[in-house]
Amino acid sequence: MCGIEQAEGIPISQVFIGTCTGGRLNDIKIASEILKGKHVAKNVRCIVIPASKKIFRKPSNVVMSKPS
Repeated sequence: MCGIEQAEGIPISQVFIGTCTGGRLNDIKIASEILKGKHVAKNVRCIVIPASKKIFRKPSNVVMSKPS
């Protein structure tokens, strides 16, 4: 791990949103707010891991979509 200053300019191929125990709904909502209006580059894989099936299925304003 390093600070953002040291990572600037380094290309990435994968983004992971979650924790070792899975992401809580609030974590996913925060990430959604940060990413609103943006897109994941074609050469980058974005993985979102909810904490449980219950969190995954919970109705919310979080919209997740697969690339077309």
